[in-house]
Amino acid sequence: MKFTKATLSLIASLSLLGISLTAEPLLSATKNANGKKECFNSATEISTNKSYKYRQNTTAFNYEEAMTLETKGSRIVAKFSPEKALGEKIELKKLASIMGYDHFNWVSYVKEDPHSIADKSGQILSTPYNDPPQGGYYYEGADEFPFYWDISQCDRCRSRHHYHNPKVTKKFELVFEDSPADYRLKKGESIEFVTHLVGVKSVNHQTKTAKWDVLKTFEWKLSNPTPGKGIVSLVNKKANAASLPSSILMHMQSDGATIPSLSAVIDCNFTITKNK
Repeated sequence: MKFTKATLSLIASLSLLGISLTAEPLLSATKNANGKKECFNSATEISTNKSYKYRQNTTAFNYEEAMTLETKGSRIVAKFSPEKALGEKIELKKLASIMGYDHFNWVSYVKEDPHSIADKSGQILSTPYNDPPQGGYYYEGADEFPFYWDISQCDRCRSRHHYHNPKVTKKFELVFEDSPADYRLKKGESIEFVTHLVGVKSVNHQTKTAKWDVLKTFEWKLSNPTPGKGIVSLVNKKANAASLPSSILMHMQSDGATIPSLSAVIDCNFTITKNK
């Protein structure tokens, strides 16, 4: 597996933040001549081995520790707040720059919806669909990008839904918040969601397209156990994006996503972890 100069520079920059790389074998790892999977414990080992290929988006922050999820009634809140060793918080803008991203955001999809809803033009959406859909719902606007928080202005966009809003993107924290409701849900029915923390690599405001990496995925749902009273619950806190239904994966890739484990077969998964 070979590291590029840019990757080695990334490692050096991360070291300054108190973050290091560790290597773990993947199930899809190629076996060596002795039939065993190989991983390397240092950048030097990896950079000197010419027989492996390196995939950029296998470098990932330890999102398991950096994200919290909370539900209360019909409200769900996720917070991404990475930290250095000893608990010192990391500036999101600085971390995004080091990892090659413009910024961090969220992308959310409705996986199942028994009653559906209309977009801004009045067309009934079929699952899976973006939440919010490009352009927004019939009752509320959004920009034309797939991200949960708007990244551009539009006639019906709300400032509180823009990722620059101080309640959304803080110096050390990115927030996802939703309070869905649907009085039509009967007992036993639910609206199912898939939400991703993403690193936005590039944005083209002319073509309304973007490129982004999936970094962390969780699944949740809305149900009405009592008529007219919605309850949100977590389904899977550690969902594997690559294991999602093909219909969602195709939609994600059409939206500009790079999905872990789908981009290429690699030998080791390099995870950025906090130095002890």
